[in-house]
This record gives sequence, C-alpha cells and structure tokens, in this order.
Amino acid sequence: MKPSTFTVSDHIEAIRMFTTFYMYEDPQSKSFLENALPACTGAKYISDNWDQIYPSLSDQEAEKLVDMVDRAADRMEEYKRDLLGRMEQEPENEWD
Repeated sequence: MKPSTFTVSDHIEAIRMFTTFYMYEDPQSKSFLENALPACTGAKYISDNWDQIYPSLSDQEAEKLVDMVDRAADRMEEYKRDLLGRMEQEPENEWD
C-alpha cells in the first residue's frame, strides 16, 4: 500500500524541525528528546517506504531529505558517544 501523503509530510516535518531548531540543544533538555524521537521515527518511516516515496520527490527534494536524515543521524550518534562517555566515567559501584 502506498504511504499517505500526510503521513510522509508529517515525518519529513519532524525531521526538518529537529535539524533546523533542536539538534544543537543540550541533549539532556526536554525539548531535544521531544523532537529527536519523532525525527528518528520519521527517518525510520522514510527509510522503510523509500521506494514508494522517492518517485514523488524531485531530485533536489530527495537530496535535501537525505541530507536532513544524515545530519539528524550524525547528531544522535554524537549524543550516543557523549552519553556512553559519561557512563564510563561514573564510578562502577557507589558502595566502594
């Protein structure tokens, strides 16, 4: 079944909002996570339905969308590295 135009637009908008306004915020902030999660969901949806979505996009639109998803993924990877780094610095056992 072909993805709904509205659903595709909503997911693209979630990715655009994150990459435009929220990706540079502190990852510990509420607004970062509130916008990162829909962006991740949107990226997964776009990826899962790319073969049906791509023909409806111009080359420029497709390129911009891929760039936005790539930037969001890079930011989430950076957040993951920072989070893991903080976790490694925490003491193994508070009772020692």
